[in-house]
Parts: sequence; C-alpha cells; structure tokens
Amino acid sequence: MRQDSEESEYSSSYGEFDYDLDDELDFTPKSGQVVWVYVKDMATWYPGFVMNLRCKDIRDRHGRIQMAYPVKYRRNLRRHFSSMLGEMKPDTQEVRQLLAEAGVDVRMQLSEAGDELNDKLRRRGLWR
Repeated sequence: MRQDSEESEYSSSYGEFDYDLDDELDFTPKSGQVVWVYVKDMATWYPGFVMNLRCKDIRDRHGRIQMAYPVKYRRNLRRHFSSMLGEMKPDTQEVRQLLAEAGVDVRMQLSEAGDELNDKLRRRGLWR
C-alpha cells in the first residue's frame, strides 16, 4: 500500500472504503493529480491527470451545477470530468482494485497511458 501524503489524505478524508465505481465521490483534485476517468463513449475507465484548475460548471441530471476539471487521458485527449457525477476517481489502490474487479485491465491501461502520465506515476513510485 502507498504511504505517500496523497494516499493518507484520501484515507483520512474518506474513512472506510465503501463505495462503488458508479458512486459520486466528493473530492477536489489538484493540478497534476493522477485520476481515473470514465469515458461514456468508450464505456471504460482510463487513467489521466488533471491539467490545471480551470474548472467548468456542468449540470447533473437533477439540474444542479457541479464542477468539472480538465483531464488529459489516452496520451493526448482532453475533456472535463466531475467526481460528483461518478466519472472521476482518485488514483488509489482501492480504486484500482474496484476497476480490476469491474474487468478493467489496469496494467494495460497504465502501460498505454503515455509518457507524460507514466512519468508522473514513476515520480510517485507507482509505475516502472
């Protein structure tokens, strides 16, 4: 298990890990943070990273305004995602486990993520 400050931040702020991939997760990502995003068009999850903190307001299915963050994923694709819509999760061991249980090939997705993302993961000791 990771012992960096980011992991302990998630552990302490979310307590017990008891949510599903579909669930909303109220977290505010930081610029450069590695996240997993659900791309509806492809019906799968991809690793990416938050590019900057220029958020965009989007409406959820109930008409409430939610913050969406710009994420770069699949080497050069960019789009806004919102954790409160269940389409963005932090890169934690627990999320990776949920992804694997849902049939996502986490290792393959990470290996195909591109050099920029893999450099970020290597600096955090999460990828070779």
